[in-house]
Amino acid sequence: MPELPERETIKSVMEPQIEGLTIEKVTVNRPEVISHPTADEFCKAITGQNISSNSVKKIHIAESVNWD
Repeated sequence: MPELPERETIKSVMEPQIEGLTIEKVTVNRPEVISHPTADEFCKAITGQNISSNSVKKIHIAESVNWD
């Protein structure tokens, strides 16, 4: 997990690029890390949600984003 200054740097770069976008598809590569709800329920719950500046503040780390 990056330290707080690095997370703020990541957030400041990502926020203007993703704010206002809609989550179209979610893939959980390691479903065992999501205990409740299930990985499938999690994916269904956030698919279609809009990304707000408030939700960007909650991002801890983004390993990869597929923009296709």
